Amino acid sequence: MSPQMKTKVSAKTRHALLFYV
Repeated sequence: MSPQMKTKVSAKTRHALLFYV
């Protein structure tokens, strides 16, 4: 996985966590 994609996925996961919590 490219680092750019990893950052995108990380940002999405962070957003999802904010929504779930």
